[in-house]
Amino acid sequence: MPEISVDDLLPGSVLKEDLYHIGTGKILLKKGEHLSEQKFEIIESLDLENVFKSPSQNEVDEFLQKVKFEEKTLTSEMKGESFEEPVFDKRGRVLIEEGVPLNDSLMNLIKKSGGVVYFAKVIDEDQEKIVKKYFDEVSKIQSVSTADNPAVLENANIKDTEFDFDKSDMIDPEVEINAGMVDQDLAKRKKPKRVEISSEDLIEMGVKDPLVKRTDEYKTTFNDTYLDLVGELDTLFKNALNKETGNLGAHVRNICNRVVNTLIADKNFVINLTNLREENENYLIRHSLNTTIFAINIGCSLGYSEKQVFELAFGALLADIGMIKVPKEILEKKDKLTPDEFKEVQKHPAHSLDYLNLIKGLPSTLPYIVYQSHEKIDGSGYPKNRPAFLIHENAKIIAIADAFDALCADRPWRKGLIPYKAMEEVIKMAGQKKLDGKIIRQWLFSISLFPVGSFVTLNDSSVSKVISANPADFTRPNLRILMKDGEKLETHGTVILSDAKDLKITHAINKDEVDLSVSDGF
Repeated sequence: MPEISVDDLLPGSVLKEDLYHIGTGKILLKKGEHLSEQKFEIIESLDLENVFKSPSQNEVDEFLQKVKFEEKTLTSEMKGESFEEPVFDKRGRVLIEEGVPLNDSLMNLIKKSGGVVYFAKVIDEDQEKIVKKYFDEVSKIQSVSTADNPAVLENANIKDTEFDFDKSDMIDPEVEINAGMVDQDLAKRKKPKRVEISSEDLIEMGVKDPLVKRTDEYKTTFNDTYLDLVGELDTLFKNALNKETGNLGAHVRNICNRVVNTLIADKNFVINLTNLREENENYLIRHSLNTTIFAINIGCSLGYSEKQVFELAFGALLADIGMIKVPKEILEKKDKLTPDEFKEVQKHPAHSLDYLNLIKGLPSTLPYIVYQSHEKIDGSGYPKNRPAFLIHENAKIIAIADAFDALCADRPWRKGLIPYKAMEEVIKMAGQKKLDGKIIRQWLFSISLFPVGSFVTLNDSSVSKVISANPADFTRPNLRILMKDGEKLETHGTVILSDAKDLKITHAINKDEVDLSVSDGF
């Protein structure tokens, strides 16, 4: 049985499986919940040595059966006897009601399962008291809700922490990167090894106070940083197009470091800033930055290590750099592309590999990630129609981030979707086996089905902003109320939707419908 020591639990982590109390079989924390310091301290205070968790449903079922039922073998000598309590089968279904004598028919039925039946155990009262104490203590910290008086962030604390790859992890500068090289060596397609997040900062990215408010000055700092990153990326792509190779490697590392540090400082507000859209903007630049932001967020929701997160960041940032070689008249065409024009677009992953040759200090997995980021898991993608098992997991992540942001953006041939509709389309693509559904599901616990930054209406006629996801239920995020009965509110209340059982989201709406700005609600 996969029992684990309480000492091995990681405060600040997001649980990948339900966490059970061994004595009663009750769930202490659900899959997707954050194990906060406070809840961890409560668990420690109960003097529990071990808890149970497992990714295997069979193991969970076996554990719960042993906790709740006692096994007994019935023999033929027991015919005619009756029991003062119900008799159950292995699945917990009632075989024999209490007081019903064992006749031939029942005995034959029981013999088919080896004569083994199950009786409900009486849970030890002391164990029940321990669990009750746990939930009472958790209730106390939840009742002191920050929803009524959330903390306010005044100073934007964006660190300048730098990450660089070891030389052993980098591409050999003597190696020419091209499509042939990638096709000949698919060993790098292997799924990244799962490790616990090694950086406290990356853990913190997932568990910052989800209800916090921000001053206008604070929001301006992040807004300016985001727009500055747009400018930096624009310069990078122009330098690559002109083959000004001077400091391209340092430039890429600087942008990736800044994006990660900005997300660490305030993940939810940075995700919200991806909703900033301007007329006549350079779509490729804004899209590449947003794809990087979303890809990092997905990687962290999957438990990626610092090194893996930066591999993902580099891959997402450079996945579409080859689009700068696609003719402008194709990229800005309002009508459907001809087959020949679409072939030009499909060449851009190979163009991206060409540009990687100009950049020094890149991780060795990058060519495989960049080249495969437009493949689909059903084999219908490009450039090589690779099936799922030949696609690097980071490329699958980037494909999801790329699709989501592209759907949100205005394009010459269509208007962009609101985030909720874009997420619906992404989920639909998972159902069509175009994108990886398991990755998308895990991401939803970090960004919500109504993605952070969305405007929604509730069944009480209010309009709210999604300010953070609920890691236990991606359909009921945390909200800030901005309008009521069509009127803007001076004071913006906070709603923890998972606690407000009488409230529900009725629609996701466009901000233009209600004359609200991207920063409103934060």
